[in-house]
Amino acid sequence: MKCIHCDTEMITANMETEIPSGSVFFLWNKKKGISNPMRKSPVTVYVCPECGYIELRADKPKILIIEK
Repeated sequence: MKCIHCDTEMITANMETEIPSGSVFFLWNKKKGISNPMRKSPVTVYVCPECGYIELRADKPKILIIEK
């Protein structure tokens, strides 16, 4: 994937929090109500080694769709 700012090839990277529990970064969506499950998708992080631009992409975006 090319960087949209400088056209350099982007690389994958890891992103984490300072929480010592080893948190995983993910997107989530949930229909209102306590009995409805949370829908989660892992995220892939891309970074441009030239300009530092970061892009996040959902690995399973369709799982986040909530039917009304």
